[in-house]
Amino acid sequence: MASNKSKHVKVVIRTRPTSSFAQDIITFGADKKSIHIHIPKNEEWGFINNQQENWDFKFDNILHNASQENVYDECGGPIIRSLLDGYNGTILAYGQTGAGKTFTMTGATENYKHRGLIPRAISHVFREISERPTLAFTVRISYLEVYNEQMVDLLSTLGDGTAQPETMTVVEDKMGSTHVKGLTIQLASNEEEALNLLFEGETNRSISEHQLNKTSSRSHCIFTLHVESRSRVESSEKVMVSKLNLVDLAGSERLSKTETKGTSLKEAMYINRSLTFLEQVIIALADKKRDHVPFRQSKMTHVLRDALGGNCNTLMISNIWGEREHIEETISTLRFATRMMCVSTNPEINVQYDPIALIKKYEKEVKELKQELSMHDTLSNRSHVQYEPYTEAQKHELTKTVRMYIDNEAEEIEIVNLRQIREILTIFRLMYKNLEAEMEDAVSRAQKSNANAVREMPGEHHVDSMGATRKQTAYDPEKEDGVGDMESTGFGVGLAPSERVGSLAAFLSAAQRFGAQPFKRDRKVSRMPGEHDEDDGGHDTGMNAGGDGEYGSLKHAESGIILDTTQGIIAGLNGAKERRVGGAPLSRAEEFETFKRTKGSEMNRILADNKSALRDKRRMAKELADSVNHIKSTMDEYKRRLDSKRHGRSGHEAEIIIDEEEHGMVSAMKRLKEQYRDKFEMLRQTRSEVEYCTKDAMDIGEKFDRLQMERMSQEDPDSLPYYNARKNTERRNLRGGGRMSSNPAYVVAGLLEKMAAADSDFRFMAAADLTAELARDAFLLDDASERKVLAAVLKLLDDKNGEVQNMAVKCLVPLIRRVKEPQIQTIVDELCRMLATSDRDELRDIAGIGLKTVVVEFPVEHGVAGNLVKRLTPKLIQQLASNNAQAQLDVIDILSEVFSRFGSFLNNDPATCAPLQQSILNTLVPLLDHSRAAVRKRVTASIGFLVPHIQDDLFASLVKRLSTEMAAKHAALDYDKLQTLVSCAAALSRHSAARFAPFLKDILPLTLSYIRLENDDLREQCLQASAVKPHIETIIKLCSEFVKYDPNYDAGDDDDNNDDDDDQESMDDADGDDDDDEDDDEDNYSDDEDMSWKVRRASAKLLASLISTRPDLLPEFYSQVAPLLIRRFAEREETVRIDVFATFIALLEQTASVQTRSSRKTAASPVAATANGGNPQSLGQLRELVPRIVRVVVKQVQGKSVPTRSSCFQVLKHLVTVLNGGLGDHLAVVVHAIEQSLATKSSGGHNTTTDTNLKLEVLEFLSLLLSHHSPELFHAHIGKIVTPVLTAANDKFYKVSAEAFGVVSAVVKILRPFGPAVAGRPSVGPAPSPKLVEHIVAVFKATLGRVQAADAGVEVKEAAITALGVIVHQAADLIPAGALESQVMPILIDRLKNEVSRLTALRVITFIAESPFADASNPTLKPFAAQLPVIIPEIAAQLKKTQRQLRIASLHALETLVGRFPSPALYEVILDALRQTLSIDSDLQILPMAVSLLSTIIQSSAGAATIAKIKNEIVPVIIHIICNTPHLVAGGTALNLLVHFWTVLVASGDATVFSVCSSALMKEVKQPSVTKEAYTVVSKSIAALAVAGSPEAAKLLASFIATISSASESDNAKCLALLSLGEIGNRRDLSQAAPGLQDTLFGLFDSTSEEIKNAAAFALGNVATGNLALYLPFVVGAVQSGKHQYLSLLALKETIAPSVSSAEGKAALAPFVSNIWQILFDKAETDLEDSTRNAIAECLGQLSTADARTFLPQLQSRLRAPKPETRATFLRLVKDESLAVRRVTLGALNSAAHSKPHLIRDSLGELLPLLYHETVVNESLIHIIEMGPFKHKVDSGLDARKSAFECMYTLLDTCLAHIEIFAFVQHVAAGVRDPSSEIKLLSHLMMMRLAVVSPTALSAHLDDFVDPVRETINAKTKSNAVKQEVEKHAELQRSTVKAVLVVARLADATVSPRFVELVREVRAPASPVFDIVLGVEKEISAAASAATGGAGSGYGRFGGLNEA
Repeated sequence: MASNKSKHVKVVIRTRPTSSFAQDIITFGADKKSIHIHIPKNEEWGFINNQQENWDFKFDNILHNASQENVYDECGGPIIRSLLDGYNGTILAYGQTGAGKTFTMTGATENYKHRGLIPRAISHVFREISERPTLAFTVRISYLEVYNEQMVDLLSTLGDGTAQPETMTVVEDKMGSTHVKGLTIQLASNEEEALNLLFEGETNRSISEHQLNKTSSRSHCIFTLHVESRSRVESSEKVMVSKLNLVDLAGSERLSKTETKGTSLKEAMYINRSLTFLEQVIIALADKKRDHVPFRQSKMTHVLRDALGGNCNTLMISNIWGEREHIEETISTLRFATRMMCVSTNPEINVQYDPIALIKKYEKEVKELKQELSMHDTLSNRSHVQYEPYTEAQKHELTKTVRMYIDNEAEEIEIVNLRQIREILTIFRLMYKNLEAEMEDAVSRAQKSNANAVREMPGEHHVDSMGATRKQTAYDPEKEDGVGDMESTGFGVGLAPSERVGSLAAFLSAAQRFGAQPFKRDRKVSRMPGEHDEDDGGHDTGMNAGGDGEYGSLKHAESGIILDTTQGIIAGLNGAKERRVGGAPLSRAEEFETFKRTKGSEMNRILADNKSALRDKRRMAKELADSVNHIKSTMDEYKRRLDSKRHGRSGHEAEIIIDEEEHGMVSAMKRLKEQYRDKFEMLRQTRSEVEYCTKDAMDIGEKFDRLQMERMSQEDPDSLPYYNARKNTERRNLRGGGRMSSNPAYVVAGLLEKMAAADSDFRFMAAADLTAELARDAFLLDDASERKVLAAVLKLLDDKNGEVQNMAVKCLVPLIRRVKEPQIQTIVDELCRMLATSDRDELRDIAGIGLKTVVVEFPVEHGVAGNLVKRLTPKLIQQLASNNAQAQLDVIDILSEVFSRFGSFLNNDPATCAPLQQSILNTLVPLLDHSRAAVRKRVTASIGFLVPHIQDDLFASLVKRLSTEMAAKHAALDYDKLQTLVSCAAALSRHSAARFAPFLKDILPLTLSYIRLENDDLREQCLQASAVKPHIETIIKLCSEFVKYDPNYDAGDDDDNNDDDDDQESMDDADGDDDDDEDDDEDNYSDDEDMSWKVRRASAKLLASLISTRPDLLPEFYSQVAPLLIRRFAEREETVRIDVFATFIALLEQTASVQTRSSRKTAASPVAATANGGNPQSLGQLRELVPRIVRVVVKQVQGKSVPTRSSCFQVLKHLVTVLNGGLGDHLAVVVHAIEQSLATKSSGGHNTTTDTNLKLEVLEFLSLLLSHHSPELFHAHIGKIVTPVLTAANDKFYKVSAEAFGVVSAVVKILRPFGPAVAGRPSVGPAPSPKLVEHIVAVFKATLGRVQAADAGVEVKEAAITALGVIVHQAADLIPAGALESQVMPILIDRLKNEVSRLTALRVITFIAESPFADASNPTLKPFAAQLPVIIPEIAAQLKKTQRQLRIASLHALETLVGRFPSPALYEVILDALRQTLSIDSDLQILPMAVSLLSTIIQSSAGAATIAKIKNEIVPVIIHIICNTPHLVAGGTALNLLVHFWTVLVASGDATVFSVCSSALMKEVKQPSVTKEAYTVVSKSIAALAVAGSPEAAKLLASFIATISSASESDNAKCLALLSLGEIGNRRDLSQAAPGLQDTLFGLFDSTSEEIKNAAAFALGNVATGNLALYLPFVVGAVQSGKHQYLSLLALKETIAPSVSSAEGKAALAPFVSNIWQILFDKAETDLEDSTRNAIAECLGQLSTADARTFLPQLQSRLRAPKPETRATFLRLVKDESLAVRRVTLGALNSAAHSKPHLIRDSLGELLPLLYHETVVNESLIHIIEMGPFKHKVDSGLDARKSAFECMYTLLDTCLAHIEIFAFVQHVAAGVRDPSSEIKLLSHLMMMRLAVVSPTALSAHLDDFVDPVRETINAKTKSNAVKQEVEKHAELQRSTVKAVLVVARLADATVSPRFVELVREVRAPASPVFDIVLGVEKEISAAASAATGGAGSGYGRFGGLNEA
């Protein structure tokens, strides 16, 4: 590689031209390389003044007042030439803001002469490329922006560029060069394409305005040219690669001068910081002694690492602003430039070799050498030399070969001999001569054909379809030197004679573009002078018309037309040119306007006419479309009515008789069809005309662009690529292809001009563009722009064009989110003015829509929301006085939105908001008496949204006013207004239930009395407003009466006896064929005037509300309500019928909920199991109703209504769930109903969905039915079940098919049930009957076929695979022989390897392995076992996947397979995968499962090699995990599995296991990173290993004893030793191994360390367990002695606890119990500390379980002890006078509620009031303690209060059915307000629990939670708070957020607008807990996903795999 000598960075100074240049301060040397600056001292600074006066700098060059061209010649030219020679180059522009850096680099894009370095460099590069024809160049371009230390790809808007700041990183290659990963690099084939990329990037740059620069760059930009070159003539494998970085650095700023704020301030800080880092890099590079250069401090320096002091020709242009006020920045810039000159670079030619080209070269050389060798052999032997001439056939073949070589079809011609070479040369010569002759002939013919061509033609700039640019130079009579044809690459291909100008058609096409009139279709237009009046038929005369078409359309044109047109165009051009002489050039807009007034005036007029016609056609098309749609809707209505009439008479009339009404509808249909066809044809023609007009209307701007480009091509042809690129970028931006400029001022100016245009299309598009721009985050407006945009948008609201108005309304949405408060107020005021004062309905409607849009879309969290509401509401209230009813409705709707979204702002300041609230009520309440029902209804809704936010006194007065008005309307018999008042009262109760409750005693009696009035609508409202506890009995009676209220229809006697009499008849009907539909005659009843159905529906809904909130009244509901609901299943009105079904379903759900909660603790004791069986009375009542339910439901299933049938199956589904079966006696009718429903065929159209939903309901019910009944019950009906299920499995809809396969799983279990369980595993039962086997085979074949089908969806395939697994699991011995081996297993293995289905296949394989057939003695699954060498490695490989569910399923599968099919040969694969999994990732679920798998492997015939691998490779990983993350196995099942693993490992027979594992444990636990939490796990592990009693275990035990006896050992070592001794002693007797151990342990009670004391007590108690006879008397004696009493009691507790847990332990403990019991009682009589008393209580509780009959009576007698100390030790009364007694008793009550809830359920009525009393803060128990200057508040009642809330939480979980839930919720709300954070945490837990178990009750009191929750969220810790306080506060906030989000998700939060508002505040980005919200929402979503699916999702629904 060539290398140049090291050289310094060249620095050039450029001054910004200014009229105020400080010449007296700054002077330049004569050599133009030096600068001298002199600043006189400031005399005001005093006599001692060290100010520097003179500075001298010397640089490579100084450019003072230099032009752009001079700058480029000095700076850019040499670097560009070296760039193409293979050298890297960099040009940087540095300086203060406003000094001209961007102008230097980019220039002014509006003026070609002012273009900067970058566009000139691009032009220079391509010019140099054209001058080097022997080299092939490739140019690529990238444009990077570094904005606020974020990299942005400025070319990402082109092509498929998708780079985003977060995906772009700076990386270094092996050679140390840096590049940006993810940065788009675009190919540029020519100069224009390169400039396109430059302008696109410039469009996307970040710029803004400040004091010194209106277009200040706010980022560093790096424009890079990547150049590759290779030789065209020499070897092409050598590639020169170079790049040129053109860097425009953002200017440094002094914030005091620029006065930046907000975003600009942030940008300035990033800019100054990055420039500081750049200076540090420069200083480091200049210092040769520095080893480290901090390139990585900033993104910019990291990217430019190669350019700064590397392999690069680097030049820096330092821009200075030579005015006096900027002299400090100038000096700073010059000093930086001086430092830059100290940096050295070492540029080298960058040569690379293309490996592919090298390979091709070497292959070619080898081939040529082989050919030369062959030729040498030929010449030597002379055997292959051909002396005879080639035959004609040989010459022909050789000619074909040469032709293929010339046409690039053959890469080379194989040389055979010299004769062939001579013949090839001869062929080339002949071909050359023939080609020369043909070219001369073609030229001659062309000259003759063009002899009559026109000789004068203006040049034209065309753009062909490929995007290539061609220029035709105009003919000049004075200078006839021909025309040039330029290709798109910019290379000239020669000059043609001037007469070769082109055809007549081409000329006329150009003339038409510049002034000649276009040919119009169906329109007479004025012609130019001399033109004929002939019509050309509308043919296109443009250049796009190719072939003969362009000649044919111009046959009759005369030359006079051409000459006149051409002369006119040239005259216009010359005139424009003359007008420019002597003045500044006109702008494009000015020239465009001039063109439209002069030569383009006629075209402008035609364009306007075309647009007007186009608007008319569009309007006509819209009217026709509306008419067609109206006719179509009318036809549809007639068709529906005709179908209804025909359907009604089908099957009932022998012959069809059309009545007069039907005849009239048929005639009307015929007329409408004719109108439809006529209108549709007119619409089609009009749309065609619109499309044609759209194509025909040419944009005059395009014609002007062509004219302007023609002028430029004459003046400066080199500028064409520059202007073309700029124009293309502008077009892209207008089309939305690129981002608009980051400076909104340019965009706003253009859009405002268009928004004021006379053309409505321009206004519409401008409004649409503005809407899109305002939606961009980067589009920021200053105050002036905001005002201009706002005025323009408001003006468009009053536009005459409706589409423009609508777009202006849409524009308001993003506008109100951007503008500041004054502009928002302007919007509101102007919209209110339009709404109030406009006499135009359309403007008033637009204003109303706009105002509602503002209210709906304005962010609630916006800082000005409160002011907006308080400004808007009074204006709206004033407008309600209008007499216009429609205007009133609009205003009320807007007020409703204001109250619902911003109601909280109406109450944030009670003093100022009270008058406003009063004003609102004074205006709205009178409107309840309005004559229009619509106004009254909307006012009611608006008041409902308002009341949560009004003050209490106003709420009370409102309710009283409503009560008074209701009485008055009742007296006046004005039932319509009375109905409105009742509805308003109901709205108040819904939106503010807590405050409405005190007024129920007044309102509810009135409401109940109004139900008796003969007004159905009033009855409906009264029923909806009625629900309260004291009147429940009355309400139930009323609902029972009115749920069957149907005065217009007599359904006969509803007595139960009639139903019972029809039982057998109904059963017979169900079994028989139902050919008629007489049962549905009542469905055909209709009466449009009958409103009684509303009363029945409201009654049903009210009953549903009562049932869902009062589980304690279930017996009453079953006795009074349930029979009535069952009779109403036959309700004739479908909507009411559906609600009746829903009410009964609510009753069943409440029964199931109570049953579930009651049975949750059945395992506590036999007594509890008996008591927790749910509510036996309710279940018994339900079982008695089953026959009636089935009879009525089956009858309804036979109807035609799909919703009714679906509801019937929902009832049956809940019935089966609640009763756990219960339909065994009715299977015949139920199966028949199922068969009928599954046979329903989809009728197409809108009924398809309902039919599908019905099938899904039926299949879901069938699955439950099969799984909740004995299999034998279904054998008689199995044929009616299997056939429809298999048919459904082939349904086209995937959900039906998937659900059917779930039923298939349940069917298989019915066909082949297992026998009784043996050793916990089901056994294989007897073979089923042959008929059942046939069904099993049919199911198997159908399932297998679906699995093999290629067209099945993913969900269907998963369901089918699951069903296939169930079949093999249940009936592997009954499927066809060989099918398991040849069909099932290959499919399962294939699905296991498939990424989509592998999880399902994995679960299926696990389920098969759990089958009873998976036994060594049973050969049924032998084919399955044979595939384990394939299956197990594949499953082991899944452990390495990242999907957690897959890894968990894999661990489960491996453990099952290893346990059922021991395969020692495969254990190594499993262990390798397991080791890698544990090393990478372990969690609470994966680690225990992995440990369990290891235990199974050890116990499954594992050999010595396997044990050694586990010991040496797996055990170290496990030890590291349990020591560093002990919480993973801290307790429960995980810890038990770990202990079991150590036990089986040490028992495996390897003698070294104990020593290896124990030493590894002890070594790891002593690491500094291990915490004390790991000691418990390690001690249990050591104890499990030491059970074997090996010599090494004895040594370890001795070391532990030595450790605890040594005074030099650390406390941590002693704690670990004590815990280990305790665990070992718990498992074995240590009396022989460690004599006197008890004395040693007791002596440690005197230790100064509390941890050692507690550990010693733990050890003593557990050691005593190993030998009670020896150690227990010692412990009891220590308790009795009184020394270390608390620690002795702890040791005693540790001894008693494990002893009473087993029968053997109780027997060993029995001799000591009486003595211990008495000693503990004696101790309880003394004055003890609370901790000691609690220890005694725990010991007594544990002892009482050893002999309950003896000790429980003694405990009961002690409850009446006179001493409070004694009572406090045991269960005491909650109302005891002693606070300590109450606290302990609450704890006992909590324990009883948790463990033995049946003991206290019957007493909760007495206990709960006492419990609630303890939840109240007692101020008398709060004391102030003075500690020096500080005061501390102590709450003595906190512990008791906390115990009370803990007990409430437990009761909520175990005794919900016995709690009055509404009172309970009120006390939970009090807990949220409690000052204690611990109680708040408990209350939050209860809130979340209530949202699940009783959402209705919680929803009714949500208002009570709003204020305390908001206070907690907004609370802040003190500035001097310690770490614990901060963490405690953060935990409280997180708990609060979680409670709010869970309640919002589960409960009906919409009933409380205040709570909805709170949720919105919490989720707002401005919320103080927003970060917490994000994390909590993810946690809640994950929990919800796990609850609905999770790792086991899909098992339960397919029936069977959930057992896995």
